[in-house]
Amino acid sequence: MKARCSDGRVRGAVLALLALLAGCVDTTHHRIAIRDVENVAPREQVSDYRLTQCDSLWHIDDRDAVNNALYWLRAMDCAERLTPQQAREAVQTLGSTTWDQAFKQSILLDQVKITPAERRQALDRLNGFQTDFPAALRPLLQTWQDKQTFWLALTDERIRTQRLQEANDKQLEAMRVQQSNLQYQLDVTTRKLENLTDIERQLSTRKAMSSELPEPAASHESGAVEHHGAPAASK
Repeated sequence: MKARCSDGRVRGAVLALLALLAGCVDTTHHRIAIRDVENVAPREQVSDYRLTQCDSLWHIDDRDAVNNALYWLRAMDCAERLTPQQAREAVQTLGSTTWDQAFKQSILLDQVKITPAERRQALDRLNGFQTDFPAALRPLLQTWQDKQTFWLALTDERIRTQRLQEANDKQLEAMRVQQSNLQYQLDVTTRKLENLTDIERQLSTRKAMSSELPEPAASHESGAVEHHGAPAASK
């Protein structure tokens, strides 16, 4: 009887010890898991540049910033707030040896009334760094390049249309001058015809009047016959 009680106490003690050990193990694993989670840093932390001051934005050139699409969206927003003069001054402070510098210049110059040649030069400069574009930003950069290309195409079409309009205007002006000259010549010719018609009418009138008058020669002969006949009668 005492042996059975002793065995029961031993089994109870063993079970209690196992339960205690199991609890310790679970607690230890739980603490380790929490510590591991706390020690794991996020693989990529995306910064939000929507509240970044515009004055300092253009001089940020670290890789984390320029590889962030939010940075460039903020740059476009800041560029719209600048006057053309301020945009040109900002361009002068930037270099042009990296793709991000060329992109900044293109964004700033987009707010300035630059010539098509200047815009094409800025686009060509940006295209020269195309192999350096970060993969994550290629869609954004491609959209920007397409915008500049479409703008240049539209400008070229407007210039072509303007030149065609100017050529048509010159042609119309030449036609108006020619029409004016022809009208002048027609008026001169018409006056000449009218003058000739008046002269012809006057000549016809004079000819008709002269045919109605008696001939001077017949009148003289009749007078001479009467003069010579009078003395013969007196004899």
